[in-house]
Amino acid sequence: MNFLTRLSIKYKIALIVCIGVAGFAVYLFFNFVVNSHNTARLEEIRDRHFPVMERIEVINSVSQALITKFANAVITMDEELLTEAE
Repeated sequence: MNFLTRLSIKYKIALIVCIGVAGFAVYLFFNFVVNSHNTARLEEIRDRHFPVMERIEVINSVSQALITKFANAVITMDEELLTEAE
């Protein structure tokens, strides 16, 4: 710290500016890395997980339709509806 007392005021100000620029560069680099990882995660969700969720939604609606058909067949005691639902 002794070297700071021997520096003139203009070099001290320049040193503050250089430290600020270096800190900002580190912040930008970190932000770029995090953004790259988030982009990769979002692409994985879009390409792998979202189609699976769509298929699950279709299967769920089909199973709900089957449950409704079975319930209607049991309520009306109609054997033809039961065989159709199977």
